[in-house]
Amino acid sequence: MIGRYFNWAVLTALLSFSTLVFGQTALEDGYAKLRRGDYSGAIAAFEAVAESGKIADRKGLAQALIATGQLEKAGVQAQKLSKQKAGKSASQVLLARIDFIRGKYRAVIKRLKKEVRVNPANLEARILISEAKLASGAHSDSLQEADEIADLWNEGQVKGAEGLTLLGRALHLTRYYKDANEIFGEALEHNPNYVPAHLYWARLFLEKYDEQQAGQSLDRVLKVNPNHPYALALTAKIDMSSDNDVVKALARIKKALAVNPRCVPALRIHAHILIQTEQLTAALKLLDQALAVNPNDSISQTFQ
Repeated sequence: MIGRYFNWAVLTALLSFSTLVFGQTALEDGYAKLRRGDYSGAIAAFEAVAESGKIADRKGLAQALIATGQLEKAGVQAQKLSKQKAGKSASQVLLARIDFIRGKYRAVIKRLKKEVRVNPANLEARILISEAKLASGAHSDSLQEADEIADLWNEGQVKGAEGLTLLGRALHLTRYYKDANEIFGEALEHNPNYVPAHLYWARLFLEKYDEQQAGQSLDRVLKVNPNHPYALALTAKIDMSSDNDVVKALARIKKALAVNPRCVPALRIHAHILIQTEQLTAALKLLDQALAVNPNDSISQTFQ
């Protein structure tokens, strides 16, 4: 009897250990696939362990769903995260990101102001508030949440590639362009393949009319993740503005929309190309699709 009990105990322990190892392996596999743009593979990996209750599982799944335009499903995962005390901050940022994509800028600000009061060092929340304010027509001088990221940096609370990237974005939004440029470089010293740093740096270069440097940053993004919808859309924009290469630009746009059919920048740029080639009916249809995702997208409204 003792031998049998011992064997069952060992078997139970082994099964528990195997489940733990499988869950950790699936989680790591999911994030690796997410980073390189294998979104369907990432979703499958995260779904395999999403019911484990781990915050990282649901967060990764929600991120992959957002990247592919599955906003409703992403919202469900974010709501489930909010039921876990340790997952509330991540949940609020994810839900705010979904609201931002949909043009619900006031909802973003309202949701995340509460989050920042509770967690002042939540840099991603601060950036989203600032982006939402700008999208609502606010002036860069009013971006208190972004300004305060520099204070957190002075206090030693902003570190690593992620923290420095968000500091760089804050400096860009508040028009400290030279400082932002330097900080993005520092972020990439920590992690040369950190996609958000390259992407934000590209946006800085585009705002300062340096398409060559922007293109180089976007090339680095696409080297890591060849399926990144937003990077593909921005690169297509450069293809058109620098070389008027319709064929290359359309190929990138179609690839972006195959990954995320609701990618508003890609829909916008596709419409712009069609307008230039006098395909107005098709262009208006694309703008309608963009405005169905984000009714407050000012650029799509301008095109119409």
